[in-house]
Amino acid sequence: MEEIIRRDVEKLETLLVQLEPVKKDVIRFALPVKTSQGLQSQPSTHFGKVPYFLIWDVQGGDIESYQIKANPARDLEKKRGIKTAEFLVNEKVDMILGEELGEGPRYALSENVVHFTSPEGGTVKEIMENTKKTVL
Repeated sequence: MEEIIRRDVEKLETLLVQLEPVKKDVIRFALPVKTSQGLQSQPSTHFGKVPYFLIWDVQGGDIESYQIKANPARDLEKKRGIKTAEFLVNEKVDMILGEELGEGPRYALSENVVHFTSPEGGTVKEIMENTKKTVL
């Protein structure tokens, strides 16, 4: 954006580009889980090593849909966390609920404006229920 403006506007000394967050109508969440048993799955404290992610959408305070996705990076020996972060970015996740996140994955997620926070609740159902009022 800055390059385009500088090219089209002569004699421009300074330019400040300020990005404002946009309120999202639909928020996509991801939770690392140990099994692929849907709402009966158990939350996991791992990120890169986790076998599955439960991914769901919240719109207007309601859970619209959910799905279980296998973590394609779980068996990698190197850069497992970064590849997991890239997978979730490609899934268009807005917020990841988890306990552990290394520096590499944290950078990859922040670069793509994906938020990371601890889940509230002990079961998948409780955690999902507690996301209904989230606003980004």
